[in-house]
Amino acid sequence: MYADDLLLISLTVTDLQKLIGICQESLKTLDLEINYSKSSCLRIGPRYNVKAADLYCNDTKLNWVNCIQFLGIHITSGKSFVSNWQHARSNFYKATNGILSKLGSNPPLNIALKLVISNCAPMLLYGTAASPARASELKKSSFAFNSVFYKLFGTNLGRFIPGCFIPGRFILGRFILGRFILGRFIRWSFHPR
Repeated sequence: MYADDLLLISLTVTDLQKLIGICQESLKTLDLEINYSKSSCLRIGPRYNVKAADLYCNDTKLNWVNCIQFLGIHITSGKSFVSNWQHARSNFYKATNGILSKLGSNPPLNIALKLVISNCAPMLLYGTAASPARASELKKSSFAFNSVFYKLFGTNLGRFIPGCFIPGRFILGRFILGRFILGRFIRWSFHPR
């Protein structure tokens, strides 16, 4: 049996090595093992690009990487905590194209929109409440979402689709998705627990 989805955070590499040792001992008492092939280290902070000391877990060297996937969110090494949403956008495009290809060349708009919003939009929104996104990432995600409208309504010019109201849902349109994601993050960050 393996320990799954464990994230260790430390201010220094030395403290991280100590945390790894503590986890090893704790997991050993629980009869759990660490999967070394899925274990890696990522550095975030002003010195993110400086080579760090090697870290070991049961005499196995852990790799330093530029990006990790944790609970479906891709976290990137850098000066500050940054998530990479390219994978989410790629999955959104694949799922959307899969749905639209099955519906044919002239699908009923209400069905196409409902399927894309209920099945594909969550791929773009997953993790956005807990992980901040840069303005450029929000713009790219909004473009991905808006591309569905451009495709369904037969235009690539955003000024022709300034906003669409879906009854019982919310207003969707040019870069509105970015504001929606930002609102989710703010509500999650400041919600009393």
